Amino acid sequence: FPNSDKINPIDVLSVSNEIATEMWGESFQVLLAVHTNTETLHSHFLVNSVSFIDGHKATDNEKNYYCFLCLFGVLCLCSVRGVTAEELFPGTILKYNQFRADGLL
Repeated sequence: FPNSDKINPIDVLSVSNEIATEMWGESFQVLLAVHTNTETLHSHFLVNSVSFIDGHKATDNEKNYYCFLCLFGVLCLCSVRGVTAEELFPGTILKYNQFRADGLL
């Protein structure tokens, strides 16, 4: 995110938290860090790839990377416009965890 008066570190953390929840659900521990010491606000995701609930390992592949980018784009756009993903894309909200559970990813 470019540094501006419109986006602050709390907003970046909020969007990052939404992304983490959609990508890894409640089964994986995710540490979020928002950096404010550069020209652009940005966050880092540190993911424990082994589920603390059932012990299964998170999948990391090219599909997941593109899903992450798409989800990031949707949630950032929603954040800037002040709307939810459901309001922006009615009936088509990404359900990454459901896709993974259905074996689509």
